[in-house]
This record gives sequence, C-alpha cells and structure tokens, in this order.
Amino acid sequence: MTIVLTQAWNATATLQRTIDSVLAQENCDFEYHIIDSASTDKTWDMILENALKDKRIRPIRKRINKLSSFCDYIQSLLHDPELPDNTTLTIVDADDTLLPGALETLNKTLKDTGADMACGGVQWEKNGQMQYRYIMDYVFDKEAVARHFDLVNAHMEPTWGKLYTFWLLRKCDLTLNHKLRCSGDALMVIDIFSHCHKVAFTGKVVLNYYYAPGSITKRYDIQRFRAMEMVHEAFIRYLESIGPVSEKNMKILYKKYYSTLLILISQLPGAPISSAERLRVAELYMGKELTHEAAASGGVEEDTMLELQSYVEVLRIAAAPKGEGS
Repeated sequence: MTIVLTQAWNATATLQRTIDSVLAQENCDFEYHIIDSASTDKTWDMILENALKDKRIRPIRKRINKLSSFCDYIQSLLHDPELPDNTTLTIVDADDTLLPGALETLNKTLKDTGADMACGGVQWEKNGQMQYRYIMDYVFDKEAVARHFDLVNAHMEPTWGKLYTFWLLRKCDLTLNHKLRCSGDALMVIDIFSHCHKVAFTGKVVLNYYYAPGSITKRYDIQRFRAMEMVHEAFIRYLESIGPVSEKNMKILYKKYYSTLLILISQLPGAPISSAERLRVAELYMGKELTHEAAASGGVEEDTMLELQSYVEVLRIAAAPKGEGS
C-alpha cells in the first residue's frame, strides 16, 4: 500500500486541485492522509468535505501549527507495527498536483528495480514556459550518485516527486526537519539518500510543482543563510561517506552555495530590518571562509560574483550616512 501525505495550512485556494489529482490516481492501492496544521480559514472544512465523499482520505487535524508536526506524523506511521516495510510513502504539497499515473509509475519503478526509493520527474512553469527536471530511467547505487552528482544533486533536496519505502525511512533521522524553519526538508532528504542502497529514477514526469507567491524562498529569513551552510555541509558529509570528494563535485557544491547566497543577498534590500543590519548580514556572509573558497574554486561564474558584489554595494550605499556614498 502507498500512503500519500499532504500537509496544509490556510490552503483553500490550492488544496482542492491537489486532492483531485491524488484521488484521480489509478491502478494503485493507496490512502490519502491530509494534515490540517491549525488553519484559520476553511481548509479543515474542505478536507472533511472531501473525506465524506472518498473513504481513501484520512483527515488529521493539528491544533498548533508546528514545523515538526509533519515529521512527527510520519514517525507515528513508521512506528505502526501494522504497516510493513514494503509500505510506501509519497509527499505532495498542498498546492502541487500529481500527474495521471504518477503513483502507478513510481510503484512500478520500485518493483522493477528493487530500489529503496523511486524519483520521478517534475515540471513547473517559469515565465510562461514549462520547465522540466528528470533523469532518464536509471538505477544508482551510492558510488554512481557520486559519479553522476551533477545530475543527481538537484533531486536530493525536495521531498516531493519521490516514493519512499518504509524500510528505508525507518533507518533515517526525520528529526532533521525540526532544526530550521526552512530547508529542514533538504537536510532530511540528504539523510534519506545516505541510507539508500539503490535509488531508481524514472524519466516520466510525475508531479506539477507550483511556485507559491508567498513562498519562504521569495522572502527574507535570516535562518535561510544558516540553512545554506548546513545543506552544503550535509552534502559534503554524504559524499565523504562514499569516498574522497572529487574536485568536480566540490565545484558543483561551491556553485550551488554561491548561487543560493546570491539569491539571499538579493532579497536583503527589501528585508524588514534596518539598512545597517542588512549590510551587516551581507558583509558577514561575504566574509565567510566558505564564500571565499567558493569564489576561488573555479566553479562559480564571474557574472555571478559580479552580480553578488553589486548587491552588496547597493546595501553599502543605502547604509551610508547621508552625504556619503553618493
């Protein structure tokens, strides 16, 4: 059996399309667990209304909106002796949708390959154009992940688009998701990969990802800076568990780190903090040893470094006393 899990908070604008896409899945035995995380709108009513129509839905209501409640619920499932190791789990955000046949595709991929986890393709719209991320049908062991890290690393952070076996999840530390308001899921998925003997990719797209206008990825949060460092460190630990980290893979990680740093510093001009604090945060991370290592690695494009420096200069000018910096 497959458990589909969605966590929703004030999601009435998008949740119905998610529910419809899950219930439309065919040729797969599944339950759909939907967690309402203390919503203040009609999300719970929507969940109950759908549950009355379809017995595959299991509604769960949390009285407090805690970041850890999602993983706590997964842990409760993993501790259920009635759910065997071959039970599978997939996660669908409350604004995303499964494509037709997604569950059938992911389960068939697991069955045919004997892998611990299956990863499907993802699509999303950007500037009016459809974008895709997928790897053609292939089964990776850890050594193969390291060899093809340029292809695999982008799939090692999001929770969605994957089908996990309970056998795999029962070996993992799902509490990693508790450490941060953001990117805790990336730490969790990297840890899951570290316990995975074989991961199977299917070239079929299984999930439609939507960018939410109010997403944490689009607004300032000081924790995202620390999260960036922790994800970088987690990737290095993963690769080191396989063997010496190659120069090629270090360049990939440095480029990923620097690109994330550019995004975070580009958000500072609009951050709800003082001009002086914006500059302090920017200079703190520009002065980090990791930032200097990334810049010197040869993995970061010169245009990216110049763009980052231009944002920092804008922050310096904004923080300068009047009459200076003009």
